[in-house]
Amino acid sequence: MNYNRISMVDNDAMDPMFIEEPDSMITRPTMKEQLHNKVILPMKYNVVDPFNDIISLMDRKSNNVFNFQLWRRFIYFLLVVFVLIFISQYDRIRHYKPIDHDLIREEVRDWIDLNKFEKNWEYLSNLPHCSGTKGDETVSQYVMDSFLKSGMKNVKLEEYKGYLNYPSNETHSLIVFKNNGTDEILKFELGENNFNPLSWNGKVENSFLIYGGDGTKESLQRILENNNNDILDHRDNFVLLLHYDGLVSEQLILAQMLGARGVLFISDKFDQREDVILMKSVAIPQFYTGDLLSPGWEGNSVRTISLNESDAIPHIPTLPLSYNQGQQLLSLVKSEGKNGIRVSFEVKTIVERRHPVYNVIGKIEGREQPEKAIILSSSRNSIHHGAVYPNFGTTMLLQFVELFQIIKKKYNWKPLRSIYFVSFGGNEYNHIGSTEFYEKYSLPLQQELYSIVDITELGINVMHYANSSLKIETHPLLKNLFEDTTMDPNMNVSVSHVQHYGDWIPFLANGIPVSVISDPDLNLHKYPIHTKESTFANIEETLKDNNSTEAIQIFEITIYILDKILRLVDVPNIPYGLTDYVEVVDELLHSLEKDHSKKLNFDKMIRALLRWKKIGTERQKWLNKWQSHISSSKSKKKNHKHNDIESVSARRERCDWNNRLTDIAKKTCSEYGLTGRPFYKALLFGPTFLRQRSDQDSWSFPAVKDSIMNLAWTSAQKELDDVARLLQLSAKPFLRNNAN
Repeated sequence: MNYNRISMVDNDAMDPMFIEEPDSMITRPTMKEQLHNKVILPMKYNVVDPFNDIISLMDRKSNNVFNFQLWRRFIYFLLVVFVLIFISQYDRIRHYKPIDHDLIREEVRDWIDLNKFEKNWEYLSNLPHCSGTKGDETVSQYVMDSFLKSGMKNVKLEEYKGYLNYPSNETHSLIVFKNNGTDEILKFELGENNFNPLSWNGKVENSFLIYGGDGTKESLQRILENNNNDILDHRDNFVLLLHYDGLVSEQLILAQMLGARGVLFISDKFDQREDVILMKSVAIPQFYTGDLLSPGWEGNSVRTISLNESDAIPHIPTLPLSYNQGQQLLSLVKSEGKNGIRVSFEVKTIVERRHPVYNVIGKIEGREQPEKAIILSSSRNSIHHGAVYPNFGTTMLLQFVELFQIIKKKYNWKPLRSIYFVSFGGNEYNHIGSTEFYEKYSLPLQQELYSIVDITELGINVMHYANSSLKIETHPLLKNLFEDTTMDPNMNVSVSHVQHYGDWIPFLANGIPVSVISDPDLNLHKYPIHTKESTFANIEETLKDNNSTEAIQIFEITIYILDKILRLVDVPNIPYGLTDYVEVVDELLHSLEKDHSKKLNFDKMIRALLRWKKIGTERQKWLNKWQSHISSSKSKKKNHKHNDIESVSARRERCDWNNRLTDIAKKTCSEYGLTGRPFYKALLFGPTFLRQRSDQDSWSFPAVKDSIMNLAWTSAQKELDDVARLLQLSAKPFLRNNAN
């Protein structure tokens, strides 16, 4: 889009500096002469000299009650400040030349250096870099150095404190017994890979082992309904044997509800290998993310709670096993029948209560509305090498930093609004880095941020598809932005609202629109993620040929994301889609109403959505009017040497619209948060405490659905009315000054 900033002067009045000279021998004045003739002399004759005359007159008539020499100096100072402010604003508004985004799309392929990409990727994958380790210090410094080497000036590394744990070097065993624990029949020696981040230290002795399938509500309910009920028979002392489910935290919540003493997780095969162990975090983000000991406030504070008070960690030991180990236990459970088998094991990790976690933060300051910003982020840490995840995402983040610096230098460019580039640490420990970052800067971030785009889950597995495929979870306000593949015909994009946990949760919990761009497989965290097999050696052949399918798809994904970021920060109107917003919320509400229309009254919600539908119509009318104004201005001034095509009033209206739009989602938050889960303040989009049925959505109307699950219908109605009230409240800023 050819968009130019407004000027602080009237373009229709011809400035003498821009009058065309006829062809002759007349020598044009130099820039220094023009500055002297057109700026310094007029300022001297029209401002400084009259000002001196007034001061002299006042000085002569003074009776020395006032010190006019002192006042004169003070007024001179104010005059200089005024002139400097005028010059800075004049330069900011008048001399900005927007870049052609289509041209950037054409050139970006030449800027992408796959050799450098591979070098960065290999370095990041060269050593394990679990949070708080020497490896993470090295990788954090490398990321920071890469930011600085790209030319970014505003870069810093921040340290936060949090609760972390690590595998112990001590030897432990899992022992299996039969005959009520008198006869040992099997023993597994446990190593450092039999480890879940944030596992609870504790001992399980002679506990009955019960197979619980995938540990979902449905699976455990079937066990409870079984006439031959092992759980009820051994309710005081049993351990669950489970396959990993997509949401480990819910498996642990349910296991604790049933009274299990511990949980053993069975890993899947990896490339027909049965000895690989999947080391998933066992944090419970349903209550809160961040440091376990400082829920809701920055971990660097001296104020902490005890570990026993934390709801975000399971209070029973967990132990991950290989597929082979799990199958041996399963066969024994089946062969022993009703008599069953018993297990004893101990989880004893090294605990660091206040250990450092690092974020690397860079920023490109915006030019027109620098107080508005987005974040482009990626998680950085991995229990092992993490080549597939999250290192690919971190490598992409480094590439985007470099690409934006190239644009900035080549075109003397600044975006209309600001961009933060953040490498978050602590993701495997309940997302400490992102949460502590938000808690530290919550007030300015609430004012600044209107979107966070996370690319952690971009990955090499995308190459399994014929076209470049992305799964994008985003706020409905940005649905149309990411669905638009007009310029990217080879992109296969699926878009929905956010439906899983990650470093974006503290922002989503506080009403900041979140977009998670994922490879379809990595979105599900499939193998080899969270295993020691996620190494660069297994993927290093991927980028050897710039014309390979893999390389081409990396180019296409990079261009697609770059385009979306540019549209977020460098088009005049923030690309929020109010029509999509209303349609998605209405669809989710309709699903809720279909199931519970006899129990709940939806009238207030319907009225609120009708109001938003009207606002969406008015927004589109204004956009059409604004575009007509821009087109008309271009036509009238195409031969004018000024580039000003937007009037002062139009710009003021546009910025006002931008400011109001960025508050929409934030105003659907409750000051006190969800009942029992005050960390989550967004009432419209967020996770329910437990997942809903497979045909229902678990990431919308969380407070309402939590109450419904508890059959608390009065509370559910109140929560639904609260959502309607906040929707009406968020609409109020758009109902004033309707003439605009």
